Amino acid sequence: MNPAILKVAIVGSGPAGCYSAQFCRKKWPTAEITIFEQLPVPYGLVRYGIAADHQGAKAVIDQFDRLFQRERVGFMGNVAVGRDIPLSSLSEAFDVVIIATGLAADVIPEVVSGLPGYIVGAGAVLKAVNGHPDLHETLLDGTHIKPLGQRLALIGNGNVAIDVIRVLCKPIADFAGSDIDDTRLASLRGEGIASIEVLGRSPVSAAKFDYSMLHELMELPGIHLGVTGLEADAEACKAAVLIRSRLQQQSERPNPGDICVNFHFAAQILTATPEGAALELEIGHANSGRSTLCVDQVITAIGFNHAPSSLASSDLSALGNVFLAGWVNQQGKGAVAANRKDAKSVVDSIAGFLERDELVVNSPGVGSLSMLARLDVVDYAAWQEIERYEVSRAKPGRCRAKMTDVNEMLEIADRTSRTAHVA
Repeated sequence: MNPAILKVAIVGSGPAGCYSAQFCRKKWPTAEITIFEQLPVPYGLVRYGIAADHQGAKAVIDQFDRLFQRERVGFMGNVAVGRDIPLSSLSEAFDVVIIATGLAADVIPEVVSGLPGYIVGAGAVLKAVNGHPDLHETLLDGTHIKPLGQRLALIGNGNVAIDVIRVLCKPIADFAGSDIDDTRLASLRGEGIASIEVLGRSPVSAAKFDYSMLHELMELPGIHLGVTGLEADAEACKAAVLIRSRLQQQSERPNPGDICVNFHFAAQILTATPEGAALELEIGHANSGRSTLCVDQVITAIGFNHAPSSLASSDLSALGNVFLAGWVNQQGKGAVAANRKDAKSVVDSIAGFLERDELVVNSPGVGSLSMLARLDVVDYAAWQEIERYEVSRAKPGRCRAKMTDVNEMLEIADRTSRTAHVA
């Protein structure tokens, strides 16, 4: 194999896609590597999934920027593979295709799956307040975001669930330095959230949230903590100790304006029955029978799945040079670091195929995709123009104001091409 002529296409510019590009560049220094992204802007999960008030976790973007600035990786934004370019055409144009599109759909438990008016996914909520251009229909009343309601139930006790609780409860002043979409957050909060009932099937000792995430939540002002299912034998569990400490420190009753956050460990919804505008939930507790909750909305935070239009949900068996990386390959498991590990494993596997001559290296590359000429492709320079614009219009206390309209993004991106043409 001559690595100088290897052509690699990566679909998706989130962490799995960017890490795949990194490892491809290390493995094949002279290869042609192109990342395709359906939005005009890169970085996927990092830009739109990591909570807006965790800017430190988004700093990995600086590392990914170097791919396009120094490592000769091409960026083609506003190009949807499967819609604008058939996957089969991409497979013919490139020697290797890596699909790293992540998982876009929230998993909805069967017990509430037939109640769309009362259910919304945690991923949809976090994308909304992160400024994603595509708002999920469950968040909308016509074209406007509707309030989640005053009484919420949240299914799940992992880090995504903790993110949702924190974002919905955190005082606005404490979002300083973030790029939270204030308008959307205010719409979701409506007239104010009174309570969040957090339902997790696991006992506290087996809860999936990180201790640091729980600790950050426990430090928030304006919440009044409640708990059921805290086992007597969990004394040595750090999370249980932290929760007990918070319970001891707070007042017996909520202060005016407090949001009551009630954790129910070893608990699950048995039935869900609409009662007018509300939803009545029958809760089964592992050690204490049953109880009833009446809520306005249920937020699910139990994982992610393929969207119906996902490339990875189609039959890839006929395309021998197409590989999966990241969440789409790992069923949505793991944080950003897990995507890096999987990307390395996938690239190492591809290298094995090439070394055994099980992949043919003679594809024409990105220049052969004639359909690109008909598209409004956003390259890396145009993305930088969008980013500069977002930073320039940030309000005091915010690091940027993300654009939420794709057409407006393309108008800003077009400035770069016009400037380059004049030059």
